[in-house]
Amino acid sequence: AAEVESGVPLSEAFGRRGREVPAVVVALTRAAESTGQLGPMLLRASDHLRRGERLAKQVRAAASYPFLMLGVGAVVVIALLVFVLPRFARIYSDRGAELPWPTQLLLGASDAVRSNGLVLGLLTAVGGVFLWALMRSDAWDRLIDRVRFGLPVLGRLSRMAFVATSCRTLATLLASGIHLLDAIAICRGLSRSPRAGRFWDAIDARLRDGGTLVEALRAETLLPSTVVSMVSAGERSGRLPEVLARAAEFAEEDLETALKQATSLLEPVLILVFGSVLGAVAIALLLPLFSVAKV
Repeated sequence: AAEVESGVPLSEAFGRRGREVPAVVVALTRAAESTGQLGPMLLRASDHLRRGERLAKQVRAAASYPFLMLGVGAVVVIALLVFVLPRFARIYSDRGAELPWPTQLLLGASDAVRSNGLVLGLLTAVGGVFLWALMRSDAWDRLIDRVRFGLPVLGRLSRMAFVATSCRTLATLLASGIHLLDAIAICRGLSRSPRAGRFWDAIDARLRDGGTLVEALRAETLLPSTVVSMVSAGERSGRLPEVLARAAEFAEEDLETALKQATSLLEPVLILVFGSVLGAVAIALLLPLFSVAKV
């Protein structure tokens, strides 16, 4: 408010806020100031942010389940190694039972965890600091990109999310009267993904060399052929923003369906994996009971 009252344009005041105000909102506000349609443009910006947040929530909800299962499984296994196994070890040693190799292996791991707890804690802290530093580097972004776009199921979901976000952002910017090259520059700055950055850089270079948007999209592999065909029809008919918005809707619907399918398939797989791990631990604990009974 103080900057606007001192004569600074609203778009410039938004631009000074850094990540607090997305680049899309800054660009839409700048376009609205030149046309005098600030109210409708801000409504369009809010609709764009709402759709993007809805998409992000769907992705986060689908990704939270496997991480939760991993965390709970790790806590349960560590609790078994630290608190439960030592009690069984005393029982078996008092009875003079002969321990099979799975139980010996498990008890050895338990002793290692309990006797080297401080060292393991320090190593975990050092590893956490190293991981934090790595996550802020370009090498981490490239690694995440290879994992995100290279895995079979995750790669398909990542492509769908990229298509939905890109088409929605381009549609919003172009419908607001922003030039195509400026819109591409804004899309380029919305993602930290090196793969997405190379995609937008290639599109920008081909457009500046005199090519069309469809020609630039056909030379890349990140967008499916159906979206490229829709963009081609939109360019020929002069309705590119509307066609991009429709493509974004289709991509969002496909992504929502794919996320539900992936989650429904992932749940039994994770349950089977963690059930097998805990079952192996339980069997290793119970095997010496047969020897104890004989003793």
